[in-house]
Amino acid sequence: GTIDAAMGDAGPPPCTGRPGESRIVDVDVGFGHACAVTEEGAVWCWGSSTGGQLGVEGTAPSPVPVRALGPTGAPIDDAVEVACGRESTCVRTRAGRVICFGAGEFGELGGGDVSRSSSAPVFVVEVSGEPIEGVLEIDTGYTHACARRASDVLCWGLEESGALGDGEVASSRAVAAPAARIAGTPSALSTGWATTVAIVDGL
Repeated sequence: GTIDAAMGDAGPPPCTGRPGESRIVDVDVGFGHACAVTEEGAVWCWGSSTGGQLGVEGTAPSPVPVRALGPTGAPIDDAVEVACGRESTCVRTRAGRVICFGAGEFGELGGGDVSRSSSAPVFVVEVSGEPIEGVLEIDTGYTHACARRASDVLCWGLEESGALGDGEVASSRAVAAPAARIAGTPSALSTGWATTVAIVDGL
């Protein structure tokens, strides 16, 4: 599919340039918004923006795709995967890092601040404050998110029902930390409303 197909008869997106026939390589749907990644690495989002989850300034909804901006303020151009949560969006880059934007009151942006909500993307960081690297897959639940690397699974956001996998319940974490008790090589990841599941080879 293409971005043009997603827009239907709504016309071009309200931003400089036009995606035209760019091929979509990934797409995801959140609670009231959706985002797509093109083969050039751009991220286009549309729908509700109450938390800034479209990745553009302001909280006005958009019925047509708008191009999400990166941490430097320039349009994202190195995306390979997108995951949409309740009012947040996370993007995996070609370099294996993760950036998130939108609502962050439960730590779902992973940038180190539980209370922060922002349409400006932040890098997901580890406890050390350094951006996580080597990410192979991401997924988001309602108010939490997880990232799969070659040897572990990292999660952040709301701990409801133990979704972060660290043995805690009913708390929030704004940095990415490994899920406990994963002994083996994770090969797939999926998150639900308040749950997380990983396929682990070698068990």
